[in-house]
Amino acid sequence: MPRHASTHAAGVVITRDPATEYVPLSTNDGLPVTQFNMVEIERLGLLKMDFLGLRTLTVIHDTELAVRRKDPDFRVANLDYDDPDTYAMLAKGETEGIFQLESTGMTQVLVGMRPKNLEDIIALISLYRPGPMDSIPTYLRNRKDPSHVTYKTPQMAHIVDVTNGVVIYQEQVMQICRELAGFSFGQADNVRRAMSKKKLKVMEAEREHFVHGCKEPGKECAGCVANGVPENIANEIYDDMISFASYAFNKSHAACYAYVAFQTAYLKCHYPHEFMAALLTSVLDNTSKVIEYTTECQRLGIKVQQPDINVSRGGFTADGERIRFGLNAVKSVGRDLIEAVIKERTERPIAASMTSASGCTARVSTAAHWRTSSKLVHSILWSRPATVCSRASRVF
Repeated sequence: MPRHASTHAAGVVITRDPATEYVPLSTNDGLPVTQFNMVEIERLGLLKMDFLGLRTLTVIHDTELAVRRKDPDFRVANLDYDDPDTYAMLAKGETEGIFQLESTGMTQVLVGMRPKNLEDIIALISLYRPGPMDSIPTYLRNRKDPSHVTYKTPQMAHIVDVTNGVVIYQEQVMQICRELAGFSFGQADNVRRAMSKKKLKVMEAEREHFVHGCKEPGKECAGCVANGVPENIANEIYDDMISFASYAFNKSHAACYAYVAFQTAYLKCHYPHEFMAALLTSVLDNTSKVIEYTTECQRLGIKVQQPDINVSRGGFTADGERIRFGLNAVKSVGRDLIEAVIKERTERPIAASMTSASGCTARVSTAAHWRTSSKLVHSILWSRPATVCSRASRVF
């Protein structure tokens, strides 16, 4: 029995008319929420969508804007998803910073797979999860040598050929139910849900329908036996579906992830300076990640320049063949101060001299404590000549 009302982290109910026409509402932390939970909302036939924020989308957007400064016609929407250079980069395991693909284990599988198209990336994202991971060796073996692929019945061939004989997706479970047993789309989805949530009574009831069919109005289906599949084979197929449906992945979900993964890979492959700058900006509050991605820049031959008080912005920026360190990544310096520095220099450039160094601190200290201003100025006299740095250090 629920003791309190909580709010779904990302769920949004979408209705044609005002929500009050369908469900009672209340407020939680000032936000309107339904008094019914998501199960009851679904039973009412209402649409609940989960909207999640994704840092990677900002990285892609920022990279696109940076690239368009030198190539105004560039659009991420027009990428070539068959680009061989991108897949060659992934096959070499150069996955640092690539969405969904940068873990050590995922990188190892990529190297073994040597992906050639987006379908390979979709399959990998679906397989690299607890449960399906056990099928990765079989998938890779069958992919390398299709003669190893076997089917319990020839009717399954076109359903699992795209995944090298391995059932990976929830959509494949539904397609087997529809094509072998004659289930409707709704019936097939009920089977998928029952299997994924381990509803044993529903699963056993649907087994009878799957094997022998059903004549109940609204649930009519021929069944596997009537469609030429032997009873023992039909039961084996159903047992197999139960075993993998509990962890099978939704292909449409995996496809969305694969598209984003490819976009990040393409940008890194063809526009590494702009991509790595955007990537570093996205983690500038995470020192360990900044170090990790800065190391990757070194491997790529990209020099990350020290901050420059007259050039650097809040985030990391591509500066020709280099990347300029972002001021917001300077420790113990607030963003208000950074904004004050950027505003100040647009009105009057901050010259690299001892006098202007002390003046810089005075000019921006209204936005922060003097000591914080001094810390910033110390950290960004930096790329100036040694004599200037020496003279400036004596001021503080």
